[in-house]
Amino acid sequence: TDIRVQIIIMRDKSVQLSKIITVLALVWLTQASENDDLLLQSFRTKQRNQDFSRGAIPVNAYVVKKARESDSHIDLLVEYKGAESNFVKPENLIYKELSVNIQFLTRREFFVKINQVGSRKWELPERFPFPNDEEISYQRYADFEYEVTYTKEPFTLKVTRKGFNEVLFDTSDAYFIMSEYYIEFSTTVPTKDIFGFGERAGKFRLDQGTYTLWNKDQMEVRENGTPGNQLYGYHPMYLFKETNGKFSIVLLRSTRPMDVTIKHNDNNNTITIQKVGGGIHLRFFLGTNKPERVIRNYHAYLRGWLEPPFWAMGFQQGGWGYKNVQAIKEVIQKYDELQIPIDGFWTSRDVMNRNVDFTFDRMRFSSGDLNDVLRSESLQFVSNVNFGISIDENYYAYKLGKKRNVFLKSSETGKPLVGVTWQGLSNFVDILHPNATKYYFELFEQLFQKVPYHGIWLSDNEPSQLIDGELGLDELDTSCAAAHCYKQENLKPKSSSMVNKIPYIPGNNPLDERTLSIDAVHYGNITELEFHNFVGFMQTYIAHEFTKNIENVNFPLVFSRSTAYGSGRWGFHWTGSNSATWESMRDSIPSIFSFNLFGIPFTGANICGYARNSTSELCARWIQLGSLYPVAKIDNIFNAESKELYNFGDLVVQTAQEALRMRYSLLKYYYSLFIQSNGTGTIFRPLFFEFPDDPVVYEDKVMNEQFLLGKDLMVTPILHPGTNSTRAYFPASVWYRLYTGEAIYGPCWQDVVNELPERIHLYIKEGSIVQTQNVIGITRTWEMNQKYGLVIALHENSELDKQFAQGHILAVSDHLSDEGVYDNCILSDCQVNVYAEVTKADQQLFRLQFQSLDPRTKFNKHFNLKKITIYGWETNVSDQTQAEVNYHSADGTVQTLKVKHLLTFPNERKIKVHIEDLFIESSSFIEVRLV
Repeated sequence: TDIRVQIIIMRDKSVQLSKIITVLALVWLTQASENDDLLLQSFRTKQRNQDFSRGAIPVNAYVVKKARESDSHIDLLVEYKGAESNFVKPENLIYKELSVNIQFLTRREFFVKINQVGSRKWELPERFPFPNDEEISYQRYADFEYEVTYTKEPFTLKVTRKGFNEVLFDTSDAYFIMSEYYIEFSTTVPTKDIFGFGERAGKFRLDQGTYTLWNKDQMEVRENGTPGNQLYGYHPMYLFKETNGKFSIVLLRSTRPMDVTIKHNDNNNTITIQKVGGGIHLRFFLGTNKPERVIRNYHAYLRGWLEPPFWAMGFQQGGWGYKNVQAIKEVIQKYDELQIPIDGFWTSRDVMNRNVDFTFDRMRFSSGDLNDVLRSESLQFVSNVNFGISIDENYYAYKLGKKRNVFLKSSETGKPLVGVTWQGLSNFVDILHPNATKYYFELFEQLFQKVPYHGIWLSDNEPSQLIDGELGLDELDTSCAAAHCYKQENLKPKSSSMVNKIPYIPGNNPLDERTLSIDAVHYGNITELEFHNFVGFMQTYIAHEFTKNIENVNFPLVFSRSTAYGSGRWGFHWTGSNSATWESMRDSIPSIFSFNLFGIPFTGANICGYARNSTSELCARWIQLGSLYPVAKIDNIFNAESKELYNFGDLVVQTAQEALRMRYSLLKYYYSLFIQSNGTGTIFRPLFFEFPDDPVVYEDKVMNEQFLLGKDLMVTPILHPGTNSTRAYFPASVWYRLYTGEAIYGPCWQDVVNELPERIHLYIKEGSIVQTQNVIGITRTWEMNQKYGLVIALHENSELDKQFAQGHILAVSDHLSDEGVYDNCILSDCQVNVYAEVTKADQQLFRLQFQSLDPRTKFNKHFNLKKITIYGWETNVSDQTQAEVNYHSADGTVQTLKVKHLLTFPNERKIKVHIEDLFIESSSFIEVRLV
């Protein structure tokens, strides 16, 4: 971002001079001319990959020297037979001997590890809190669905799926080199359907191109297959479809920066990995023809993902530019006045004192006043913590960090590395230091004592800063963090000397661009190059461990901008600094798909965009869409117009009212998808996850612009300007519009008309049951009662001569009770299956049965059924039709229920029955007879 422009257009005219000085620090760090597009361009390292060449290095000079095989593993000693000692750079020595360990774990899982013999290079530990394999009893080789073979000269690996002769992985006929700072290998892939390798913004399926993996803070960047368009997270895994229709996953268990190049040819699709040193550790997961199955296995390896607290499913507002506590109070009251639900409020660094973490600006944001407002408005508070620590002897966090010796060290000086953040000159926590956890615990506690928060959102933890590398300061004045305290010639950033040893730079940009020197030293002599991509992971883990101890919280709420594989066990994510553009709104759908794949399903994008000004039409369509994100929140950059929903006029207000009422009416059903999944699998998913054999769902428009919530609800949003309709595809099934019951018989294309301010079109698939709730007048989740409706879409089974549907509800008396939900649903099973049936023998009788999975589940008084809506019931009805409703309890007693209202739609196969209050028990059923 151009800081000069930001200073000019800052909206907050009352900001203190010290804050402007902090921002101006960047200006004093450079002598950039007026024509420079980027303020810091003069300090960017110019090293690029245009001159990269493998030279005379042979394609593959490795041969197998020794081999040892058994039913459970293969061990190889591999030797380099080339004459060269180094690759491209003199310091980049070629690995002369490799150890190859192939371990067969289960019928569908195994790993391959290739390392330099005798190497002591740091790799991600196979232990808590990182993803790791539990001890597994190995099975006989004959039971495995895969076969791993190798050639001796040259050394290559091939993985084949047994029974299909499908080659899943093959390194033949491609470069293979392993050296100190460069590794390259390639594999074939059966089809062009490849997904993963994130984080990035763009289409879900990876087109031909090069994709960079190296956590980086970048705004308004969209993936187009060219290096350097990566974002905040590190997920070196891919899901792919086989020609036989099955799906598999490969994880590159690494921490190093890499480029992944995908090429599509007629009969040969390849993936090439170019990685900065380390080893090769591949974890394979073979699946079935349903991708959800293999994804669950992958998530299980990651040790699962965390369920959110129920209140966090509610709508949340955040953003820059709130001048004081009164401004926040007015936002909340305005939402309440307009009957727009809101449950959480996120504050940013502008509430801090000089942007300094763990502080509040006492003049504008007295912690007591802020706490009073949040408490009086019954709102949950999510506090912001960034990664840098301001260098200031008067700042408690800095003094404590020095005392605990927790700051990351410069390899040049051996002293704490000095960079520049929004706080001014800063040090950075060595997240691996033994004192780091205790250090953060004390700061989080201090912050909590000022304003008791219900969640934390971690930002700038890629880690991100405003310069490249570090400042080469000989002496540090710890009494002043602002750059004006130093001579300008002493403030120029310097890049790491390590870059000169790296022959190929993933991303084609300096690895320390807007981040820390890659040769900075963590505790244990681990370099930033080795651990950079897991800094956010560790900060999330520490924040999670602290937060769960606040008043014994069972569902800690920690959002992190930076993630890595396994982060979902400790926290959640939002997709970062997106833009107020139609393209960015469209990209949000595949981005959330990706994080469901990566094992962080509780993810959302900033509704109406973060950067730039939004428009009324864009924001209206975005709140329609965003109301169905797992995380529904708004955030805003300080130099854009305010994005509170009421600032866009009546159309957006009316659309938001409809959209968020729909969200809250489905909120307990939506939440049940997370609880029911038990920490593995996807929630927000593309259509091909449920219809993998339908070729149409692989078309870009369908794949990227429609989605499923669980397996039963399909959404057809409008994602383009100037139109009230979209061409949507309905796979083979009968689909009923959830709230009105219009039926669409798939497979077919259909023009879906969705006028504003209507609700977004949401369709229930035949054979499904969805729980709903009347939320008129509800503005907080705590106001929701235990009165429900069920929408039932019957599926006809001609072989069994009946129509049926099934779904689930949760036996929970209070969704807001973390302890109750955790004890009843996580430690035991609170799920109650719901079955609906109409037999051909008696088409006037509808039966609805409730059955707990766990016989210990206590269900009485938890579920008050008020309304039953049935779609697809093939029965004879007229305007004179009446309904008799009987409830059969578990003890055999029968209760005749009063029918308050009956609506029949003879030509639409739609019936709505409103009954008197009925508290459902487990092992009970309801019969509705039409007469």
